[in-house]
Amino acid sequence: MGLSIYEFWDLTPREFWNKLNGWTRKKKEESETAAYYQRLLTTWLININLKQSDRLQPKDLFLFDFEESKPVLKLTEEEIKARLEKWEKPVKNSRPLTLKDIK
Repeated sequence: MGLSIYEFWDLTPREFWNKLNGWTRKKKEESETAAYYQRLLTTWLININLKQSDRLQPKDLFLFDFEESKPVLKLTEEEIKARLEKWEKPVKNSRPLTLKDIK
C-alpha cells in the first residue's frame, strides 16, 4: 500500500481498512484492464488472418471469470410503448418529497 511505519500507526482501524479496501479495488481494476487489453490484442492478431465476415469480437474469443453475463431484456413494441407512456405522464404532485411521503 506504500505506507510508512508512521503513516500506518497514525491510522485508525477504520481508516486502515478503508485504505486497504481501496488499494485492493485499485489493484483488481488494474489487473482486469490488463486482461481486457490482452484479449483485445489477441483478437486483433486472430482477425488479421480472417475474412471480414468471419472476424471475431473480443467477447467471442473468451469470457473472463469477473465478467458477468447479464441476460438481455427483450421487450415487445407494446411493452416499450407502455413504459414510455408511464414515464411521459406528468407527476400528480410536483412538490419535493418530505418524510411524510416516504412513510
